[in-house]
Amino acid sequence: MSVILVFLLVIAGFAGWWLSHQRLMTKPWLEQGLASDFVGFDRSALPTAKIGLGVFLAVVGCLFALFTSAYFMRMAVSDWQPLPLPGLLWLNTGVLVLSSVALQC
Repeated sequence: MSVILVFLLVIAGFAGWWLSHQRLMTKPWLEQGLASDFVGFDRSALPTAKIGLGVFLAVVGCLFALFTSAYFMRMAVSDWQPLPLPGLLWLNTGVLVLSSVALQC
């Protein structure tokens, strides 16, 4: 449970930092001067692909943290019974290790 809270605090901190850099408190209607001097809203320096990737990674990170915390909470329940490991698991693990060694050689 504490893992998800820490993760959510990090995400909230990042969102607060980002919002603080968006000039939300400016009042352009109160500024005086030439209209050509108005800075306005600039486009982000980051390409849209990087922004999309950041949003995707945030969503995947949240899902991972939620599933992990749900797993740990479920393990703490008294009726939790661990699943037995199948014998095929060790064979698959051995094949994966051997194929990794073969690719590295």
